[in-house]
This record gives sequence, structure tokens and C-alpha cells, in this order.
Amino acid sequence: MTDWWLMDQTVGELIAQAREHLGKSQYALAAALREVSGRSDGVPDRSMVARWETGRRIPTPYWRAHLAAVLQLSPTALDKAAAVTRQWRAVQTGDSHHAQRSRSERLRYALLIPEASQCLGQVVFLRSYAGRAYVRHELHAAEAEAATLMGQLVWDASQRRDHDTAVGYFDQAIEAARERGDRAAEGLAALRKSFVALYGWRDPKAGLALTQRTAGITAAASQVITGLAVLHTAEAHAMLGERRECVDAATASLHRAIDVTEVSRGAGGLNVIFTAGRQLQRWQQNSGVQEVHDRIMALMAA
Repeated sequence: MTDWWLMDQTVGELIAQAREHLGKSQYALAAALREVSGRSDGVPDRSMVARWETGRRIPTPYWRAHLAAVLQLSPTALDKAAAVTRQWRAVQTGDSHHAQRSRSERLRYALLIPEASQCLGQVVFLRSYAGRAYVRHELHAAEAEAATLMGQLVWDASQRRDHDTAVGYFDQAIEAARERGDRAAEGLAALRKSFVALYGWRDPKAGLALTQRTAGITAAASQVITGLAVLHTAEAHAMLGERRECVDAATASLHRAIDVTEVSRGAGGLNVIFTAGRQLQRWQQNSGVQEVHDRIMALMAA
């Protein structure tokens, strides 16, 4: 018995490598398997060996036992390689389904863009000609919401590649929200813009400036948006390699999340907090992290 195989190989890779190691062709391996199994019906033939090696088929336990004997392999190694192949197939199937879902979502976003764009245009037209202040006030709110939606639709439909168009809509939403005096709507658009900076342009400095600005805008208007802004501030610091600042921002975000969850007792919020808290365990000597840990323990006991 030899042990030169890689334990994370698929069964097809293991069979092919072992066969070549012994200097056998696929025809010779098929013949040897017929001989050792006593089969006289022509099974397996070369095409069956080829299907095993290409991963189109996984040899059954019956054939794995004979393969072990002919190829001088451990039966356990073949069984493990077969399991690796099944896992690989499951991942490939999952990736395929995920890709299909992503394409379907992008198509839905793309189909929404013309109608959403028309609605935004109508709102802007009506706001431009509205004579009464309270009507303009409400239309600014509608414009901010519609422009934020358009920015997100465009960015998602373009697979997050059309950064400039998306940012143009987010800037329009920010201006409309300012005109109305809606800090939450302004902060939401600014937060969306920070996502483009961080994950589209890959510019953590610009993203950091935007997330910090968002947190300032929404500090007294929305704890949720402020918490998300501070969380992405931590992400920007991490991208810049600023570990201490990253931990400080992450703990600040968790404090805000705990503040909200202490009131709402939402199970989703609890799960997010517990998961994030575990990620900070490596910095448990930090006094800020310890304070967050204590608050999480108190939240669990309440």
C-alpha cells in the first residue's frame, strides 16, 4: 500500500493518478477490474473508467473495493475521495443555483428600472411646478425615496459596476432629503453612497469619510442607520489596516445595536449581536470589548 495521494482529491483524480502511477491505460484498468471481479459481461469498460475519472460517475462501494486492490490503494482513501466528490458536486450545484438566483434578481432589478425612472421623473416634474410649499415638501420626500431606490436598482442590475450613475441618484436623493429636512432619508442615501465607495470603487478613505458623515447626519434621527454607518466605519478602518480604530468603531456599533435590542427584544437583533460579539473575542482584553461583552451577558440574562 502507498500513501502518496492527496487526501482532498476527488475519487476521479485519485483513480487517474493511481492508474498513471502504475503505468496502466484506461483499457488496462478496465480489464484488470473485470479479471479481479470475475465479470464476463464486459463491465467495466474503458468508458466507465473514463466517467469515474472525469467525475461524471462515482464508483459504487463494490467497485471501490476492486479498485483498491488493482490500484494498490487504501479502501478508506477511496471512500474518503468519493465523499470529497459528493461534497464538490453539492458545492457546484449550490453555486449554480446561487448564480441562477443572482441572474434572476438582476433581471428583476433591470425590469424595474424603466418604471422607477418614470416615477422619479414625474415626481421631479410635479415638484418643479408645485405652487404650495407643503406640496413641494412632500414631493421632496418622494423624490428622495425614489432616487435612493433608483441608485440601488442601477447598481445591483449592473452587478455593482455602474458606480457613477448610482452615485448620481444617491446625490439627488441626498439633496431632496435636505430640502425636506429629513435626516433619516439623507443618511440612508449617504450610507448607500458609502457602499459604492467601499465595495465598488474600493476606496476605503472615501468610504470612511462617507460613513462618518452618515453617522453624524442620522445621530438624532435613526439609531438603525447610525449603527449601520458606524459598523461600516469599522469596515473602512479594517480595509485601511487600522486595527484599533476598527475595534473602537465595531464596539460603538454594537453598543448602538444593544440599545435598540434592549427596547425591541427582536430575536434577529439578538442573533446579530451575539454573532458580532463572538467575532470580537480575540480582543477581549480591550476595555471597550469587555464592556460590550458584559452588556451582551446582561442582555442574555434579561
